[in-house]
Amino acid sequence: MKPNPKLDALRSQLVATLDSFQRKRAQNKKKAFLVYLGATAISAVVTVLLGLQGVPDDKVIYIRNIALILSAIVTLLTGFDTFFNHRALWVRYTQTATQLLSLQAKLDYLTAADTGEVSDGEVDQLFAEMQRILTETNRWWQD
Repeated sequence: MKPNPKLDALRSQLVATLDSFQRKRAQNKKKAFLVYLGATAISAVVTVLLGLQGVPDDKVIYIRNIALILSAIVTLLTGFDTFFNHRALWVRYTQTATQLLSLQAKLDYLTAADTGEVSDGEVDQLFAEMQRILTETNRWWQD
């Protein structure tokens, strides 16, 4: 099998891009989970604080103020989540990573042939497909 610089370049770009999207996917999944869990837990605490009975009158003001502060934090968390939309990023990056894995499988399949030779045309097609996947993801992100 003779060296094919285009094939080597495609393989290295594909690996680097796939690693990047898998890392971003994991980060956004974690952030989406933490924001959702945090907002839900704090909301539950606010509900409990506001529903407490038998609290001495001199302590009620503290409980109400704590509930107010926690409620404001929930508002900030949901606003943060609405702006960054980690769940949607997680889903999109998962889709992109899956498409890139499929492309990597095609590349592995082509190079597994007896000769191990892949034509420049096939490499160009795979590169164009990778660019299409990335352009589609970038367009989604811009929107």
